[in-house]
Amino acid sequence: MTDHLHPTDAPQAPPSTQMVHVGDKALRADLVLAGDAAGHRELLRQMLAGQGWVMQWDPAGWSGTATKGNKIANFLFGAFAQYHELRFGFATLADGSTGLTVYRTGEGCMGGLYGMYKVKKSFKETSALVEAHFAASGKLLSSSGI
Repeated sequence: MTDHLHPTDAPQAPPSTQMVHVGDKALRADLVLAGDAAGHRELLRQMLAGQGWVMQWDPAGWSGTATKGNKIANFLFGAFAQYHELRFGFATLADGSTGLTVYRTGEGCMGGLYGMYKVKKSFKETSALVEAHFAASGKLLSSSGI
């Protein structure tokens, strides 16, 4: 999917299977952002791309996956070759603001205890960076789970 949206595209909430339903807040970060999702989508894309993340958008364009590292190398070399994967989804909330959920999809088990520690630390750093990026742009209304 391209990163350009038609002006008439309206943000739709991702299907419930793409939203995270975990009780462990260490696995997710929820942000409430002022304004429409189209501008936030581009801000997220720019910020993550600048940090070396590769993004793939789901067909609807309001959720997707960001990856960093090499999955095969991580499988072969464990904690010595990191692979990180984040899922994210935008949704328009009832009050007109935009909800952004970012969550990690793996525990880092292939890297053992050290790999699990690194994945958790990377997620905390990245989600804090996402929060700081939206706060600096003046769009962050509230956050939880970071």
